[in-house]
Amino acid sequence: MRFAIACLAGLLSTSVPVAQAAPTPVGLGDFFRLKRAADPQIAPDASRIAYVVYAPDVRTDSYGSAIRLVSVRDARDVPIAADAGMPRWSPDGRALAFVRFGAAGAELVLAEARELGGVASTLRSVAQLPVAPRELAWSPDGTRLAFLGVASKPWRAPVAYSPPEGANWAPRPLVFENGGFQTLNEQLPAEASEVRLFVVDAARGTVQRVAAADLGDSLPLAGSGLAWSHDGRRLLTSLARRPDAWQNVLQGALYSVDVDSGAVGT
Repeated sequence: MRFAIACLAGLLSTSVPVAQAAPTPVGLGDFFRLKRAADPQIAPDASRIAYVVYAPDVRTDSYGSAIRLVSVRDARDVPIAADAGMPRWSPDGRALAFVRFGAAGAELVLAEARELGGVASTLRSVAQLPVAPRELAWSPDGTRLAFLGVASKPWRAPVAYSPPEGANWAPRPLVFENGGFQTLNEQLPAEASEVRLFVVDAARGTVQRVAAADLGDSLPLAGSGLAWSHDGRRLLTSLARRPDAWQNVLQGALYSVDVDSGAVGT
């Protein structure tokens, strides 16, 4: 018996070469198979988490996004909507709002989220949005949603000109009158921008701009967010609010906007 144990120990301690496959270098095509999860949103009762999956599309050389819902209890994971993002739970947890992107532009959609897996059959289009939202937030009473959008406006050209009819001229140049251009996870814009705030009635689907809000020549900061005050009367967000916002994206402040009057404060 001792001899058998000694032999077994000797066999286990003997180094036996194992054939290994040659390592395969990472190629450019491998990056088109990488996906990432982002923007997790926990339901008010902490039973579910909505999140966004970004996946590259090799055919269009771009990223697509889809919303999924996972159960905290058993890790069940189900798809909610394709070509969508920005999931936000209603305060009572009965609905999940998100933005769906299509040929007609951005659309605000509500999903009844009472039953995991039954959400996809209960999607309801709320409203077509005038601009693609950068931030989205429910009001405390769950009756309205506010969103922050960036509207484009033409860059000022150094010389005003108009191409002849039928001409195919190069795009107009971008003009910066001082140095020190900075950017933080942002692409150089093709046009200048101005920030606009909107409020959507969740039941009726009416979209109303907070018209008096003077937020022109502004830029949302990275991860600026959008939040309602507890009484539902004001919206808060952080902005780079200056004419050269694109050149100074790291310089901003927290602003408060009255939903009814549009008055802006800090």
